[in-house]
Amino acid sequence: MYRILILFLFALSVQAQDGSPSERYGEALSTFQARLYTNAEADFRALLADPALPASLRDNCWYWIGECRYAEGAWLDALAEFSRVAGWPGSNKREAAQLKIILCWQNMDEKAEACRQAEKLQKLWPGGEYIDQADRLVRLNCN
Repeated sequence: MYRILILFLFALSVQAQDGSPSERYGEALSTFQARLYTNAEADFRALLADPALPASLRDNCWYWIGECRYAEGAWLDALAEFSRVAGWPGSNKREAAQLKIILCWQNMDEKAEACRQAEKLQKLWPGGEYIDQADRLVRLNCN
C-alpha cells in the first residue's frame, strides 16, 4: 500500500514540474521541513528522474530520501539510502550519511555494527562536523 502511494505521489510530482531543478529541490526540502515526508520523498524522486538535475544535487536528493525514510522509522530503507550517499565520491553529504548509518544500526539494536560504523566515521573524518557525536557514541556504547 505504501509503495502504491509513493508511486501515485511520484506521478503527481512529475506532472507538476514547474521551475528549475534547483527551485524544485528547495521546494522539496521545504516539504521535508514541514514534516510531509511522503510528499517530500516523492518530490525528491521526481527530481532524480529529471535529466536537468545538476549532479551536485543528485546525491543530496538521495540523502533527503534517506532522511524521509528515517523520520518514518523505516530504518532498513533509510540505511540503504544513506549507504548509497556515503559511498558517493565527492558527495558533500558523505559524513552526514555516515552518521545516519550509525543511528540506523543503533535504532535496529545492532550495537556492534553501530560501533563499527562509528569507528569508520572517526577514521574517515577525524576533524569532521560529526566527530563529537561519533566519539560520544563510541565512548558510551562500544566498550
